[in-house]
Amino acid sequence: MKRRKRHNPEQIVKKLHDAERRLNAGQSIGQVCQALEISEATFHRWRNQYGGDESRGSEEAQGARNRKHTPEEDGRGPHARQRDPQGHRGGNF
Repeated sequence: MKRRKRHNPEQIVKKLHDAERRLNAGQSIGQVCQALEISEATFHRWRNQYGGDESRGSEEAQGARNRKHTPEEDGRGPHARQRDPQGHRGGNF
């Protein structure tokens, strides 16, 4: 069994660029993944995480993913319950 390899974000973006080039040349996803030595599940996960932000650059994309969101952006809305000083939800504080 092959040893698992971890890729850094720069390597992932490079492999995704190579994958897009191969897909545009007519190769199947299976063939591309085999050439890149990754599973199809890994390819799809990387594409979801990194694929949409390629044009903005990896540093800027990383910052956008890590920034804090307002309650409205998180889907909790403006009336989300907050925690009191003891860490309990709801109630009067």
